[in-house]
Amino acid sequence: MDLSWLQLPPSLAGRGRRSFFLVGVVSGITLSLGSLATALLLANVRARRRRRRRLARFAGRTSTSGRSDRSDELDSGRRRRRAGGIIDIRAGQVVRGVDGLIGNTPLMRIESLSELTGCEILAKAEFLNPGGSPKDRVAKQILDDAEDEGLLHPNTGSCIFEGTVGSTGISLATLSRARGYRCSIVIPDDVAREKAELLRKLGAEIDAVRPRGIVDPRHFVNEARARAEAFGTTELVGPHPHTDEQSASGEIFDGGEKRSDLVVTTNAHAHRSGSETTHADDADDLETKPRGFFADQFENVSNFYAHYHGTGPEIWRQTGGMLDAFVAGAGTGGTLSGVAVYLQQQVAEANASDSGSDDGDSDSDSGIFTSWLRFGNRRSAQRRWAPSEDEVKPWEEEKKESGGLEWPGQREAERRIEIVLADPQGSGLFNKVKYGVMFNQTEAEGKRRRHQVDTVVEGIGLNRLTKNFEMGLDYFDSAERVTDDEALRMSRHLVLRDGLFLGSSSAVNCVAAVRTALRLKQQTRKGGEPPVVVTILCDSGTRHLSKFWDDDAVRKLGLDPAKNDISDILAAPAPADAPPASS
Repeated sequence: MDLSWLQLPPSLAGRGRRSFFLVGVVSGITLSLGSLATALLLANVRARRRRRRRLARFAGRTSTSGRSDRSDELDSGRRRRRAGGIIDIRAGQVVRGVDGLIGNTPLMRIESLSELTGCEILAKAEFLNPGGSPKDRVAKQILDDAEDEGLLHPNTGSCIFEGTVGSTGISLATLSRARGYRCSIVIPDDVAREKAELLRKLGAEIDAVRPRGIVDPRHFVNEARARAEAFGTTELVGPHPHTDEQSASGEIFDGGEKRSDLVVTTNAHAHRSGSETTHADDADDLETKPRGFFADQFENVSNFYAHYHGTGPEIWRQTGGMLDAFVAGAGTGGTLSGVAVYLQQQVAEANASDSGSDDGDSDSDSGIFTSWLRFGNRRSAQRRWAPSEDEVKPWEEEKKESGGLEWPGQREAERRIEIVLADPQGSGLFNKVKYGVMFNQTEAEGKRRRHQVDTVVEGIGLNRLTKNFEMGLDYFDSAERVTDDEALRMSRHLVLRDGLFLGSSSAVNCVAAVRTALRLKQQTRKGGEPPVVVTILCDSGTRHLSKFWDDDAVRKLGLDPAKNDISDILAAPAPADAPPASS
């Protein structure tokens, strides 16, 4: 068959080949871009599904009205939990004594706050520790470190001394008796009565003193230190929290004078001097004689490490690293600092891993100082990054419609966990974190009182810097100040809506967590995942029956114990550059 009629004329044949070539190139580019877009879309869908599956663990009952597009997934998650059992029974696992019950507390979703904010408000139930607070972790770490370093020996008649507003004393009393130590606690005389009564029932020797400034020798912390120095028959050379110099022979000097202190802190080593130590030639003398041990929770870095090695890793594991903020108050600063530094170290390592860099073995326990060297001055480094004006301009226009207030590439480029201090009224830590100045309005001229009682909240808030607080200070991003009235109303709301009967510091943490979640929600682009905020539930309301939960007591402070409306707390937060409210 003759097909010559199908052939193009020579004049058109060249143009036809070029056209076919161009069509092929364009088709290839189109297919490549389409494949790339499809791959990116599928990767994004998979990432969103993974995140939702993790968040589904915390999802609770949702109302039939206003159900979100995630309701089917959340219902599926609830069905799986019912089938598998809500409580994970540790079958065949037996712990040794009360020490084995400390830590590994559950992370719970606060239903009412999560639903009202549209965010995930999660709380670490530290009140479920055997001593009823996160101070169990601190007490255990302090005693473990002291025994490991040979500074304490059980069943020798030694006595643990501490100055505390209650919770640390309760934890120390619980563990001290179990390990064969006596326990002596000095408390302010304005703490809730039930705390003092519980200390007595635990076998602690307690003494209440009038609240005073830390520079006063009669301050409850200084009083506890003095009693430790006056106790025991074996003299040990050990530094105060602020050691000046130590000679090569191990002798401690303070202002040129030799010191021989009975105070033993966990970062000290026991030294003996033949002229000062009773029965210096007896090799077992230091292990058999009773000694006074000042726990020193404010300055003892065992406090920090209890949370760096315990609470922080637990939160990271329980959330799968999918949290946007951690919010907590600071009494000694150990919880906030320890958790903050651990979480930021994990985020930095995750970012380094995502970028393909290898900064070393992430599993090695090289200590927090390595973390500081590798990832220190984190906030300063973040401030150096800024998108160009051409990049920002389109998003400035879009945010007016979508409500997105955050440069969209910032969260994608580098994961962040914001660390927020929850501070009660009367404390100066808020201004230290926000503005770099340790100051509170009650210290202004004309407002200073001889005996400061500025808040009904117990356990958090200070007007001085502690070593544990300073260890994490560079990692704190922001602070929220909470009034007594706000804490009171939040506590009443939680007991009525969630069945959570909590203490004053827990209420402060929840107020700050709500504000942080709403602020982060404002900064999230429309359609983005809701922020996940984790906080701490420190103790139960049963320790505050005679003060924070006593209606007559709070009325005397001008507060209304019947109020439980938190609508003002749920209101949109003020802009970041708004002037601070007066306290």
